[in-house]
Amino acid sequence: MSIKYKYAVAIMMAVLVTDQLTKLGIYSIRASQGFITEVLPIFNIVMVYNFGISFGLFQADSALSRWGLVVVTSVVVLVLVVMLTRAQSWYRVVFLSMIIGGATGNIIDRIWFGKVIDFLDFHLGAWHWPSFNIGDIGIVLGAFMYILESRLAPHPTRDDDNDHEEEEW
Repeated sequence: MSIKYKYAVAIMMAVLVTDQLTKLGIYSIRASQGFITEVLPIFNIVMVYNFGISFGLFQADSALSRWGLVVVTSVVVLVLVVMLTRAQSWYRVVFLSMIIGGATGNIIDRIWFGKVIDFLDFHLGAWHWPSFNIGDIGIVLGAFMYILESRLAPHPTRDDDNDHEEEEW
């Protein structure tokens, strides 16, 4: 296995395992107690079940939506894996691996629970950002950094393709 794939697997597993362990901890401690625990004046730990996609969008509590989201998310993960195999720079490998690890954690939740466990709640007064989890952080941060890098990185011309090895694996 090349170094590229070793890094990719390590990053995916770090995001996935952290996501699943934190969700398991929250679920096992608070599953029977609808709760809010204030950690900071702007941050709570909560127990929220998300039947939709990230940030509670497209909520639908049905078997069709559950398995539909599992299929759609799985297809997206497969596309990202193909992109990862073609990635030439270490930072694209990192960003794609973060997204894949986070999305896989949410797929696992949907398969086992029929919903995603969210527990991080940031707020200002009565206004709350939608609750999220560690997998969502991997997805959003990885996607944001991937898009930012894609927009800011110099893009080699056809003549430069053979000379552009500075950041490649």
